[in-house]
Amino acid sequence: MPPLVGENAELIPYGTAFICSNMTDIKFVNQAVSACIATLGVRKFYDAFFKLLESAFKIDQCVIFQLDRNNELSCLICRNFRNERSIKTTAKSYVEGGFQSDPNLSIFREIKPGEVRLVYFDDLVSKMDPAYREHYFDDMGLSDKVSIITATTEYRYYINLYRAKDSQAFYQDKVFSQDGLDSTLAAMIVKHYELNQSLREEGSLAFLTERERDVCNRILQAKKSEQIADELEITVNTVVTYRKRAYAKLGINSRRALFALCERK
Repeated sequence: MPPLVGENAELIPYGTAFICSNMTDIKFVNQAVSACIATLGVRKFYDAFFKLLESAFKIDQCVIFQLDRNNELSCLICRNFRNERSIKTTAKSYVEGGFQSDPNLSIFREIKPGEVRLVYFDDLVSKMDPAYREHYFDDMGLSDKVSIITATTEYRYYINLYRAKDSQAFYQDKVFSQDGLDSTLAAMIVKHYELNQSLREEGSLAFLTERERDVCNRILQAKKSEQIADELEITVNTVVTYRKRAYAKLGINSRRALFALCERK
């Protein structure tokens, strides 16, 4: 029977039981997991979660999607630790139709509340359309992926973790083959968004700082820098600084790109 996760899931660090044998700093990994659990439902979770993925599990890219009861697909998290600018466009193209060619689509749509499914790239590669692989893997410099798929009564979650071409394959280091790790990560994501629904609604802006988010939200309201500065009681130069920082984190370089990313007109 698959492991369960859901609204009442308990989040408990599994200690050395889920750490693969080639990870020498077990204490660091457990601290990273604990930091994620301690920040569930608040913005600091993103920093802790990204540190866990990049430093402890050597993940090069993370993309997490959700599917609601109306079958509307949205991207909750997209982060490429090597090429931040490209990942936003790629995630957007996936939501806008690329998902139709995903060999994991049937699992994502049919998974039942409480289930957790772990799918390795090697299990999918023979079913993958060459054009899909080129766009979402080759063009991004990626060669491997492990997916964790879960669901609650309200949402389905699709957690995708990637490694670059010069990294060791997930199958080789067996990082997610230990009992409980996939369920732990799934439970973290489920619980994080259940504890703070506003973070779900903010999507890509959720892991910006408060000021960066304030500036972006006002840009999305079609306000000029001078008006934003007046409302926030800061200088225009400071508005520009926050805007540049936010755009860098979001992997964009223009107002038009921000509107497209947030799907507002």
